[in-house]
Amino acid sequence: YQISADEWRKNFVSENKIKLRAFFVGLILKSNDCPQLASSSFDAAYSYFAANGFTEASTSQRWSSIVDICKSIPFIPSVGPGYIDTNVRPWNGETTRSRQNGAYYKQMFKDLPKGNDRIVTITSFNEWHEGTQIEPAVEKHVSKDINYEGYHQGPFTYIYLTRELIFAT
Repeated sequence: YQISADEWRKNFVSENKIKLRAFFVGLILKSNDCPQLASSSFDAAYSYFAANGFTEASTSQRWSSIVDICKSIPFIPSVGPGYIDTNVRPWNGETTRSRQNGAYYKQMFKDLPKGNDRIVTITSFNEWHEGTQIEPAVEKHVSKDINYEGYHQGPFTYIYLTRELIFAT
């Protein structure tokens, strides 16, 4: 968050004759971060956090207005199946978002801005300690303080639900 637009731009804008190009996506915390990301030569902005309401940009009710505010670059909302990191951050219970047997995940997909060119990221990369995993899982008690919940409809619940939600969007 502390790198200037000029420093980012130096890394993204090439004077080389070779025209290899990646698609660079920057983290947005609030809607007024968009101008800096655009002037830094990022190609898009994304919200990353799976806890709805953790930041302005991760608040699903704000996504449509953020799309309008970030007109110069696409806004890519991030969804997640829930969030609970109190196994590793015991003080962070306020950020916990219950999976509600899939209802939380479904609501995040429902709140995605409308449009034909929409992109969404799913914040879930084996983040077992943050409770955002969608990979197959069964209940596991690691210790008296660390427990992982099973899924309400079996180990593949969120893989199947993700497929259903993506094709319904």
